[in-house]
Amino acid sequence: MTRFKRGQGYKTECAERDANASLIAAAPDLLAALKQQTHALVAGGYDPRSKAIEDARAAIAKAEGQ
Repeated sequence: MTRFKRGQGYKTECAERDANASLIAAAPDLLAALKQQTHALVAGGYDPRSKAIEDARAAIAKAEGQ
């Protein structure tokens, strides 16, 4: 259970919550960067059927709720 009070005994919960909040805040930028990099790699001749590209496309689809 996540506690919302800061202080002794709550450091782990607060650190985890703060890390999650930072990741959530960065998520739109991370998704945009992944899309741009995937497109650039394929446009640059990288095999679109490679595991790296397939994994990136799967992560994009998951992030977009597909």
